[in-house]
Amino acid sequence: MPKVPYASYLRVYEPLAAFPEPERSYWAEYAARTDLPTAQDELRAALTSLISVPRRAAPERESGDAFVAEVDGVLCVCPWRTRLRAWRALEEAGHWMMPDSVLDQALPVAARRRAERNHQRWSERNPDARPWIRSALWHVPIRWFTLFDDSERDYRAPGDPGDPGDPGEPEGGRGPGARAAGDVGDADGEGNGHRGVRSVREGATSGQDGRGSGREGGGRASGRADRHGGARAAGNPPGDGEGADAAVPGLRYRTPMVRARQRLARSLRTVRRAAPDGPLVPALTEVGRWMEEFHPRSMVELDYGGLVHTISAEALAVDHSAAEVAEALAALAADDLERAGELYEALTERWTSVRERQFAS
Repeated sequence: MPKVPYASYLRVYEPLAAFPEPERSYWAEYAARTDLPTAQDELRAALTSLISVPRRAAPERESGDAFVAEVDGVLCVCPWRTRLRAWRALEEAGHWMMPDSVLDQALPVAARRRAERNHQRWSERNPDARPWIRSALWHVPIRWFTLFDDSERDYRAPGDPGDPGDPGEPEGGRGPGARAAGDVGDADGEGNGHRGVRSVREGATSGQDGRGSGREGGGRASGRADRHGGARAAGNPPGDGEGADAAVPGLRYRTPMVRARQRLARSLRTVRRAAPDGPLVPALTEVGRWMEEFHPRSMVELDYGGLVHTISAEALAVDHSAAEVAEALAALAADDLERAGELYEALTERWTSVRERQFAS
C-alpha cells in the first residue's frame, strides 16, 4: 500500500535545452538510467529525514533526482529539488494547522533556525531559484484548473494498469513537520463556499483562491497533443514503479506550457474585468509569473496525488473540475453572472467538503 500525503501537485517538466551545462548532460545521463526512482522513493526519503538524529528541518544536500517524461519526442525532466522545497515550506510554518508545541516536537526550533540560515545563505548565491513542483494540501486550488482543458483529463479507474499510476506522491508527507521534509506548499486561503445564487464577482472576492504562498512555472508546444496534453510519459512517471496500487484510481491533467499560458491569460483578463480588486487576480497573476520562468516547450501536469485516497472512486470518476471552471469563466465573460455564480458555488462547496476531511477524527 503506497504511503501518501493527502495533497495534489502541479509540476513542470522542462526540456533538456532549458538547463545549462553541466546540468544538461547530467540530466541526459540520468534519464537514460533503467532504475529511475519513483514517487514512493522520494516519499520514503522525506519520511526518513523526519526521524534523523539530530533532527533536520531540510535535507543537508539537494536531491539529484527528477521525474522524467517525453513531450512530442523531446526528453523533459521535473527536478525534485527537495531541499529547496523544504526551505520554502518552512516559510509557511505559521500556516500549518498544528499547535506550536506539536511543531516544536516534530521540528525543534533549533533545527528550523539552522535551516533558515542555510536557506538565506544559499538564496544570496541563487536569487532566481524556483521549484518545479507545487503542492496543495487536501484540495486542488481552483486557479490550477484554469491551465487545463477537460480533453486533457486522464482518469484511471480502479484496477486499470498504467498511467496515471499510483496517485500517492512523494512531496513531503503531511504529518507534523513532514511538509518541511520536501514540499513547497500552495496555501490559497480558500473559503467555505457560498450560500445561494450570487454573482461570481462576489465569489471572487470571498477568499476562494485568495492567496498563493508557493513559488511556482509558457510558449509553443511542438506536435499534436495526445490525450495526455501533448506528452507521452517516459522513464519514471510519478506513479510508476514499486508500490503502485492498481486498485486505487488516479486522475491527472497534462498540457503544453503554451496552452497553459494562453488559458491563464484569458482567465486573468476575464476575472480582472469582473472583479479587478478580488483576490483571484493576484492568485492567477502569481501562477503566471511562476510559469514565465520555464522553457516554452515545457509540459505542465496537475496530479490529484494522494487526494484519491480521500475522494471516493465514484466521485473521482465524475470529477470534471477543469470543465466546470472553464464553463464558469465563459459565463462570466458573457456577463451571465447568475450562471457563473452557480457553477462557482457548486465547485467551491465540493472542494470545501474535501478540505474539511482533514479535521475528521
